[in-house]
Amino acid sequence: MAFALAPYGASLIAQSLWGSAAGYYLQYLYLNAGASGDFPLVGYWGSPAGGVVSLSSSPALTAGANGVTITAVTLVGNGANVYATLTAGIAGSGADVILDSLTISAVSAILNLTLKCQLQAGNAKLNMALRQAICTALTSATAVNFLTTTANTTISFYSGSPPADCDAAVTGTLLASKTISQTSFNSNAAPTANMLHLTSATSITPVATGTIGYMRMVAANGCAFQTASIGVSTGDVRVTTMSLVSGTAFTLNDLDIMAG
Repeated sequence: MAFALAPYGASLIAQSLWGSAAGYYLQYLYLNAGASGDFPLVGYWGSPAGGVVSLSSSPALTAGANGVTITAVTLVGNGANVYATLTAGIAGSGADVILDSLTISAVSAILNLTLKCQLQAGNAKLNMALRQAICTALTSATAVNFLTTTANTTISFYSGSPPADCDAAVTGTLLASKTISQTSFNSNAAPTANMLHLTSATSITPVATGTIGYMRMVAANGCAFQTASIGVSTGDVRVTTMSLVSGTAFTLNDLDIMAG
């Protein structure tokens, strides 16, 4: 199932994209806010495939309250911060978490729990490498490292309509590009932050003349996303002009990476 992350979950992804997961990841599945027991998740996840990761085996129920009916299920991480509120049900119910029974017993088990990183986040389309990395970040202490201290992430502007998805080859003409590092963006240390934001405007000199159609951002590890939400005063990416002239610098004023 695919479900929306709560602010702490989105903050985890934002920090991980910045290159600092800080040890935050999904650690427990709480039953009735933890009052009726929990399932430890660390070490039970399989390997991501196709932007999806599922439990490879069923963890043992911890401190279960026998006979209690499950009414609420939450994914939590460090400090018991709630990362997602889920629906629970038995096989065939279509719930986020499939349990053997909604009445807790000593042998209660998770039959299915799957995390799916969507192809699109807000206005941005993610490539498979980035979706896989986000799945890994949510289930382990491994950061995505989309941005690092080395200027090895490239922002490129192209003319024309964007490809159907970010795994497809680029289309149009490369108009301008710029390499950046994590120091160009805020670190999102706040636990409820869910966005990476360009901290200061940066000048870019075009290598060709044309009108900006879309932007693709690619990290050294192959993770990438693209967006056509670009404008002078509106959009996730804001520039001083959409009409670029080869050799004449323009300014990238703002770039927001939404994590959830």
